[in-house]
Amino acid sequence: MNEWVLLTIGLLLTFSTGIFVAAEFSLVALDRSELERRRDSGEKRLDSVINALRVTSTHLSSAQLGITLTTLLAGYTLEPALSRLLAQPLRALGVSEGVWEVISMPIAVLIATVLSMIFGELVPKNFAISLPEATAKFVVPMQAAFTAVFRPAIFLLNGSANSMLRLLGVEPKEELSGARSAEELSSLVRHSASAGVLELDTATLLDKTLRFSELSAADAMTPRLKMQSIQKLDPVACVLAKAGSTGFSRFPIYESDSDDIVGVAHVKQAIAVPREKRAEVPVAAIGEEISRVPETMALDSLLAELREAVYQCAIVVDEYGGTAGFVTLEDLVEELVGEVADEHDRAQAGVTGTAGKLLIPGELRPDELLEQTGITVPEDGSYDTVAGFMLHQLGRLPVIGDSVTLADGSSLTVERLEGRRIARIRYTGAALPERLREFSGLGAEPVTTATGTLQLPGHLLGGSAAKQAGGQIGGQQQAEQEVSQ
Repeated sequence: MNEWVLLTIGLLLTFSTGIFVAAEFSLVALDRSELERRRDSGEKRLDSVINALRVTSTHLSSAQLGITLTTLLAGYTLEPALSRLLAQPLRALGVSEGVWEVISMPIAVLIATVLSMIFGELVPKNFAISLPEATAKFVVPMQAAFTAVFRPAIFLLNGSANSMLRLLGVEPKEELSGARSAEELSSLVRHSASAGVLELDTATLLDKTLRFSELSAADAMTPRLKMQSIQKLDPVACVLAKAGSTGFSRFPIYESDSDDIVGVAHVKQAIAVPREKRAEVPVAAIGEEISRVPETMALDSLLAELREAVYQCAIVVDEYGGTAGFVTLEDLVEELVGEVADEHDRAQAGVTGTAGKLLIPGELRPDELLEQTGITVPEDGSYDTVAGFMLHQLGRLPVIGDSVTLADGSSLTVERLEGRRIARIRYTGAALPERLREFSGLGAEPVTTATGTLQLPGHLLGGSAAKQAGGQIGGQQQAEQEVSQ
């Protein structure tokens, strides 16, 4: 056969290889449910692609068969054609017949391999990955026709492969799974945000929502030591006074101590008591029953329970039956969207600092610290907060100035104490501004204030950091107005 005819056939076979490669990669890259939604919205030319995605395994086997056949046939035709076409130039260069017969074959194989790799494999593969839908619309109809013609051979080969899988204890699937785990979805969200496809606020909310069920009541609660409670025999006026001084609107009612919580009082109920009786009516008279939940309860389960509670709050109980803390519906919302403040809430300190130095609330959890600043503090079941980590490392009660060195050489120093509790921690490290920009891989930028300090954006502040003043829902302004009347 004429070498030019063989060359033309070989190039057509290489082009056919490219069609099968493009079909294979485009089918793997597409999601059937998304295409069905767009077809239902009126988009055309999607039926053949959707039908192929319903039997993805069969079409991938068909593509593999097509790639194998066309590659072998392309090599069978291109090698002799190129060898003959190379003979004349080699003779013109003075190469003897014996020599050019030896070297023309490897040169022809090299050229055929390069053509097959570039135009039969790499170009269609990269094109299909970049434009999977457009590629699938073009190549899948041809792929489907090939599958129909060679269906018996494809089913035989696919069935043989599936039998081998079953012998290995693996059940083959015809369609690629479109389901994703929470971890996979979280990874997709972060990748989409870093690529600029998702806004930072949207990505942050989605990421926190996906990880919401991983947190427990202990992560969101106001700790027992910071609870603002009222003895049940105290007068209602104490509720208003405490609301005015703390800014909170809900107060657990105890009988003997904080382990003996008998209800919850709301500032609204205190205000409803006539002014002249507020010094006489006991808090127990306006109290409502309060739910109790274990500190290990997942936040998604706790959310459902708090939505049904009278004042949407609960006492968190530890493994010994004692009071561990106090949690409200707002605390759970703050785990998703960051600090939620209204006109009654007092301003609360967040994570602030200057270049190379950062002030951190002691109650921040290690995972929140990592999200907000990129600083890694080891997580351990024996503590829940950064302050707890420092106590764990120190092995004693802290004093101001105590310091702990992290694995990267940076340090955490006790900046302020409230009683025996670490309230404020100073972080010192060389690469702080860069770390702040690396928030969760989403590219968050710190805000430089007029004073030259770095203040993290409010939506990045997690729920526990927002509880530095107690987190029992603000009611200061309303209470102060009532007390002053």
